[in-house]
Amino acid sequence: FPAAATGDVEEGTTAAAAPPAAAAAAAAAADDSDDDEQMGIPPSAPNPRLQELHANLSPNNLLRSQREAKTFENWQYVHTAFVLYTYLNTPQYIDDAFRRHLRDVDATIDYGVITNPPRRYRGPLPIDERKKRHREKILREKISDALGHGGMQALRTTINLRAYTDDPIHYVQYLIAKTEANGKFFVPDHYTQLRSHFNNFCKRHRFTPPQEFVSLLGQYMDGFQRLANKARQSGEGKMHTGSRCMPWEMYRDTTRWFYSLPEGDGIFGAAWSKTTVNMCCRGDSTGQICTKHLVLSDSGDSFGIAACHAKDSQTGTDPVKLIPRD
Repeated sequence: FPAAATGDVEEGTTAAAAPPAAAAAAAAAADDSDDDEQMGIPPSAPNPRLQELHANLSPNNLLRSQREAKTFENWQYVHTAFVLYTYLNTPQYIDDAFRRHLRDVDATIDYGVITNPPRRYRGPLPIDERKKRHREKILREKISDALGHGGMQALRTTINLRAYTDDPIHYVQYLIAKTEANGKFFVPDHYTQLRSHFNNFCKRHRFTPPQEFVSLLGQYMDGFQRLANKARQSGEGKMHTGSRCMPWEMYRDTTRWFYSLPEGDGIFGAAWSKTTVNMCCRGDSTGQICTKHLVLSDSGDSFGIAACHAKDSQTGTDPVKLIPRD
């Protein structure tokens, strides 16, 4: 290989041939270069975006690239809230060194910006509530510093997960407290998200919960989702945007209004409305239909919109899909 690479080949020997794929790629590149030169096209400049992506290829950046920045911010928000609740309500599960750190921070919080603000406070909150929120804000900032980037391994241990996961009731009490503070049940999917957040929190601390904990927590989460679904069926909270079917009267009135519009806007609006009703689609799904999706029939006397919908819950157990329809 060294001799072939330098071009120094001993007499009576044959240099190793390049692999077929590499040779083909080199030939294609040479042909493209020759074509560009013949057409007077200058060689293209290196793509700075591609250069940046290749320069930043590292294990840490791979972890940072697994989700969008907004997702990491959401993870961090939920994780800091969880650690703060544990510190305020069940501090025995906070890591000893980190608990001492938070207590030191807690003892030195400056409430001067609340008691003597630079500008007169004109909001509705009493001073005790403002001091409480200021304290929580400072503590969450310190917790966030300890956790580090939302998609990376925690910089230090915050919760003793080995002791915390001896019984799922600890996390269940946290979810109950969140539900009561919200004043109503969350949507069923939100409890699934909270469970995923806890799993991600364990991953950030390089900890795998015991199988018994996972199994029992799953039973509690099923109960949360069933109660949340029943609460929504009983009128608590709001439905997802567009998840209620369109009444026939509304369909009739909107279709008449669409036909009264000038030019093609009314025709497209009527087609969009018909597709929504005939396919029993939700409005938030068909809202993405554009003019380019219109398909003219072979006979040329009608058109339609080709749409495909995937069923995420193949078992049919998704609580959102079980909501009664009118």
